[in-house]
Amino acid sequence: MLLFVTSVAFALIVSFVCSLAEATLLSVTPARVEALASRGRRAGIILRRIFGHFGRFRSRVRGSLLFGNLRSGVRHGGGDLRRL
Repeated sequence: MLLFVTSVAFALIVSFVCSLAEATLLSVTPARVEALASRGRRAGIILRRIFGHFGRFRSRVRGSLLFGNLRSGVRHGGGDLRRL
């Protein structure tokens, strides 16, 4: 039972953090990123690099969500990946 509760809590936490990160990145406009970067702010430089590879970053976020949910489902549903 402890393993089940721990796995569900872990899946919820990972899902929450990934959703929060995605929502934050989607709420930042490219103009804001350029304004921060032009002022030499570290956040602007990091965001510019992320937005340059945004498609790859977004697929990583979605992939980690998918993997976490799939792993929890297989572990606690008694399923097998070959049956999916």
